[in-house]
Amino acid sequence: ISIQLNTGWNMVAYTGASEKSIEDAMPHNFREDFYLIKDINGNFWNEYIDMLNIFVPGEGYMMYVNTDINPPKIQFSDNYISGISYQFINGWNMVGYLGAQEKSLYDALPEDFQDDFYLIKDVYGNFWNEYIDMIGVFEPGKAYMMYVYQDRIPPIIDFTN
Repeated sequence: ISIQLNTGWNMVAYTGASEKSIEDAMPHNFREDFYLIKDINGNFWNEYIDMLNIFVPGEGYMMYVNTDINPPKIQFSDNYISGISYQFINGWNMVGYLGAQEKSLYDALPEDFQDDFYLIKDVYGNFWNEYIDMIGVFEPGKAYMMYVYQDRIPPIIDFTN
């Protein structure tokens, strides 16, 4: 899965098959192109502070690209990944879609997903809730913010199945 990034904020999925340090997972010139990389827990990397040092398969990350000319393309793995299940928690989750092709929300998630999720958002401001469906499809290598209702048992989902 090759991910074309845009200048500014991007939500991307770490598509590697195992945990990997940021130094090893990113292109050799990433320090020139990226201003900030952060996870949902508030850990971050920039050129001065390295609180975030490991990427986890299936996790989503916010990446700020600071170049206006030729924003980079990244690829974390040459292999297709399968069998990565994500255990959601109540509240906000930043989850990477690791499917090999675009898939509609309704095909990628369990049939009763509306019972578990209050809101699903992408980096472009599109969202899904029970009344509005602006997202349409999950894109390979992209991450999504997904809010699990507080009073539900959080689901386990495998986007790669």
